Parts: sequence; structure tokens; C-alpha cells
Amino acid sequence: MKPLLLALSLVAASATAQARDLDRSSKFAQANSAPTSGAAGPVATVEPALIIAAPTPLPRLRAAPRVAAPGGCAGQRVISAYYFHGTRTASGARFDPNGLTAAHRTFAFGTRLTVVNPRNGKSVTVTVNDRGPFVRGVSLDLSRGAAMAIGMRGTGAVCMARM
Repeated sequence: MKPLLLALSLVAASATAQARDLDRSSKFAQANSAPTSGAAGPVATVEPALIIAAPTPLPRLRAAPRVAAPGGCAGQRVISAYYFHGTRTASGARFDPNGLTAAHRTFAFGTRLTVVNPRNGKSVTVTVNDRGPFVRGVSLDLSRGAAMAIGMRGTGAVCMARM
């Protein structure tokens, strides 16, 4: 911010000096002009000084509100992500990235959940067989197969309900 203010003050000082020099030269030209009979003397024109205003910040754009699925969220609204790597789950089962499974921090293994994507209304029933997610703010990890079934890409809000 300081370099910007310094640059603006230098430009303003330069513009003021140019205007002062033009004003002096026009007074000199008027004083040294020879009067002619009835004709107007030379007219000095002063060009307007360059004025640079400080840049105005652009307005922040906000995302459009998300449209909820018809009927709203029947369960708890949580942030979910999906994962597709790993060999064994915390329950000891082999991890199938295309299966309909999920990872939750506290639900017992074998708990069945209905997960609904509020953007499009698609739902899937998953079985908890792993622990996680280990990312702050994310409450549920879905397998890639479950995420694809509800049309989820990346991390997003879902509605989760126990069956």
C-alpha cells in the first residue's frame, strides 16, 4: 500500500509542476505579445492536468445459494469427501474403492447410512467400515463408488441419516 501511495503522490506532484510551468509560459506569452490593431493576441491554451484516482476495490462476488433437494434434508447435514486409495479398512475388511462404503469417526462398524446429495436429490445407502476422515471440517468419507452414485465431485455438503 505504501508504494502505491508514494507513486500516486509523485504523479500528483509531477502534474502540479507541469500545470505551474504551463501557467508561467502562458503569462510570459501574453506579456511579450505585440498588440495588433483590433486583432486578438495569441491565446495560450492550458492542457488539463493529469489526475489519477486511487483504484477502487472490486465488489466481492458471492456464490449463488445452493438449491436444496425437494423435501429438504431429512437427516443431519454434514461435509463429506470421498477417497479411493487404501488396502485394508479399520474393520479389517479389504477396501473396495467402487463399493458402497463409508468412513466415520464414531459410528460402529456395520452401521448403515442413507446419504443424499442435496444438489440433485440422488441418494445411496452405505455401510460404515472404516475410521476417518482425518481432515478438519469433514465428517464423512465416502468410497469413490458411493460418491459417483450420488453425483458428488470433490468435497461437499450431503444429508446423512441412520437407517
